[in-house]
Amino acid sequence: SPADVFERTYKEVSNIPDQWADLPLHQRRVMVEKGEVSERLSKLLAFFATPLFAGLSEAERARLRSQSLFMIGYVTVLQERIDAFEAA
Repeated sequence: SPADVFERTYKEVSNIPDQWADLPLHQRRVMVEKGEVSERLSKLLAFFATPLFAGLSEAERARLRSQSLFMIGYVTVLQERIDAFEAA
């Protein structure tokens, strides 16, 4: 059921910075998500400079570069949402 999926994937929002403490929970979750995706994106971009990446097929390197572009878009949209929270 949808409730079961939610319970299995739900992430507790804890250890939030003081400046977020007064925000509604859904907004704090967006901020946490942006941090998580940004961290994964940083790791992916760093991977591009490794010999392991260079040893991948051109098709796989292209897929990873494409993935990074989608991740950049995702982080950008999350940041736009955060900016809108702060503007409200």
